[in-house]
Amino acid sequence: MLRQSAEVLDGRPDFLERKICNIMEVIKNCYVPVLHCFPKETQERAMTTEMEKIQSYVEIADNFNKEKCPHYAWFAGGYKTNPKGVSSSLNELSSSNEPSSSDEPSSSNEPSSSDEPSSSNE
Repeated sequence: MLRQSAEVLDGRPDFLERKICNIMEVIKNCYVPVLHCFPKETQERAMTTEMEKIQSYVEIADNFNKEKCPHYAWFAGGYKTNPKGVSSSLNELSSSNEPSSSDEPSSSNEPSSSDEPSSSNE
Protein backbone atom coordinates (compact mmCIF):
# COMPACT_ATOMS: atom_id res chain seq x y z
CA MET A 1 0.00 0.00 0.00
CA LEU A 2 2.77 2.45 0.97
CA ARG A 3 4.73 1.52 -2.14
CA GLN A 4 1.76 2.05 -4.45
CA SER A 5 1.09 5.46 -2.91
CA ALA A 6 4.74 6.47 -3.19
CA GLU A 7 5.09 5.43 -6.84
CA VAL A 8 2.23 7.74 -7.79
CA LEU A 9 4.14 10.75 -6.40
CA ASP A 10 6.62 11.06 -9.26
CA GLY A 11 5.83 8.19 -11.60
CA ARG A 12 9.37 6.78 -11.48
CA PRO A 13 10.24 3.40 -9.96
CA ASP A 14 11.74 2.97 -6.51
CA PHE A 15 10.55 6.29 -5.10
CA LEU A 16 10.88 5.14 -1.49
CA GLU A 17 14.32 3.65 -2.09
CA ARG A 18 15.58 6.86 -3.70
CA LYS A 19 14.25 8.99 -0.88
CA ILE A 20 15.86 6.76 1.75
CA CYS A 21 19.20 7.20 0.00
CA ASN A 22 18.65 10.97 -0.14
CA ILE A 23 17.96 11.00 3.61
CA MET A 24 21.20 9.10 4.22
CA GLU A 25 23.07 11.71 2.17
CA VAL A 26 21.65 14.56 4.24
CA ILE A 27 22.46 12.84 7.53
CA LYS A 28 25.97 12.02 6.32
CA ASN A 29 26.54 15.64 5.30
CA CYS A 30 25.66 16.69 8.85
CA TYR A 31 28.14 14.25 10.39
CA VAL A 32 31.13 14.90 8.15
CA PRO A 33 32.12 18.37 9.43
CA VAL A 34 31.99 17.32 13.10
CA LEU A 35 32.67 13.58 13.29
CA HIS A 36 36.44 14.04 13.59
CA CYS A 37 35.87 16.11 16.76
CA PHE A 38 34.75 13.05 18.71
CA PRO A 39 36.72 10.11 20.12
CA LYS A 40 36.64 6.90 18.08
CA GLU A 41 34.37 5.21 20.66
CA THR A 42 31.79 7.98 20.33
CA GLN A 43 32.01 7.78 16.54
CA GLU A 44 31.41 4.02 16.68
CA ARG A 45 28.36 4.44 18.93
CA ALA A 46 26.91 7.16 16.70
CA MET A 47 27.38 5.13 13.53
CA THR A 48 25.96 1.99 15.15
CA THR A 49 22.87 3.95 16.14
CA GLU A 50 22.54 5.46 12.67
CA MET A 51 22.94 2.06 11.00
CA GLU A 52 20.15 0.64 13.18
CA LYS A 53 17.87 3.46 12.01
CA ILE A 54 18.96 3.04 8.40
CA GLN A 55 18.32 -0.70 8.54
CA SER A 56 14.77 -0.05 9.75
CA TYR A 57 14.21 2.21 6.71
CA VAL A 58 15.80 -0.28 4.31
CA GLU A 59 13.59 -3.10 5.64
CA ILE A 60 10.44 -1.35 4.44
CA ALA A 61 11.90 -0.62 1.02
CA ASP A 62 11.61 -3.84 -0.95
CA ASN A 63 13.87 -2.76 -3.81
CA PHE A 64 16.56 -0.92 -1.88
CA ASN A 65 19.91 -1.70 -3.46
CA LYS A 66 22.88 -0.92 -1.20
CA GLU A 67 25.15 -0.82 -4.24
CA LYS A 68 23.17 2.04 -5.79
CA CYS A 69 23.36 4.20 -2.67
CA PRO A 70 26.97 5.23 -1.88
CA HIS A 71 25.85 6.79 1.39
CA TYR A 72 24.85 3.39 2.77
CA ALA A 73 28.46 2.19 2.55
CA TRP A 74 29.67 5.31 4.38
CA PHE A 75 27.48 4.53 7.39
CA ALA A 76 28.39 0.84 7.18
CA GLY A 77 32.05 1.66 7.85
CA GLY A 78 33.24 3.92 5.08
CA TYR A 79 33.38 6.83 7.51
CA LYS A 80 36.50 5.22 8.99
CA THR A 81 38.47 5.25 5.72
CA ASN A 82 36.78 8.17 4.01
CA PRO A 83 35.71 10.62 6.73
CA LYS A 84 35.19 13.40 4.18
CA GLY A 85 32.68 11.44 2.15
CA VAL A 86 30.65 14.38 0.82
CA SER A 87 30.49 16.53 -2.25
CA SER A 88 33.53 18.64 -2.99
CA SER A 89 31.89 21.88 -1.80
CA LEU A 90 31.34 20.42 1.66
CA ASN A 91 34.73 18.73 1.60
CA GLU A 92 36.41 22.10 1.38
CA LEU A 93 34.38 23.35 4.31
CA SER A 94 35.05 20.31 6.51
CA SER A 95 38.73 19.94 5.58
CA SER A 96 39.52 23.49 6.69
CA ASN A 97 38.91 22.39 10.29
CA GLU A 98 40.64 19.03 10.04
CA PRO A 99 44.31 18.17 9.93
CA SER A 100 45.13 17.19 6.38
CA SER A 101 46.22 13.70 5.55
CA SER A 102 47.70 12.90 2.18
CA ASP A 103 47.20 9.16 2.66
CA GLU A 104 43.39 9.31 2.94
CA PRO A 105 41.69 7.71 -0.06
CA SER A 106 39.55 9.93 -2.23
CA SER A 107 36.07 8.86 -3.19
CA SER A 108 35.18 8.76 -6.84
CA ASN A 109 31.69 7.38 -6.12
CA GLU A 110 30.41 10.50 -4.43
CA PRO A 111 27.96 12.88 -6.04
CA SER A 112 29.14 15.99 -7.83
CA SER A 113 29.21 19.28 -5.97
CA SER A 114 25.64 20.43 -6.27
CA ASP A 115 22.79 21.02 -3.90
CA GLU A 116 20.71 18.36 -5.60
CA PRO A 117 20.39 14.88 -4.03
CA SER A 118 22.48 12.08 -5.38
CA SER A 119 21.46 11.05 -8.87
CA SER A 120 22.42 7.43 -8.26
CA ASN A 121 18.96 6.64 -6.90
CA GLU A 122 16.90 9.45 -8.42
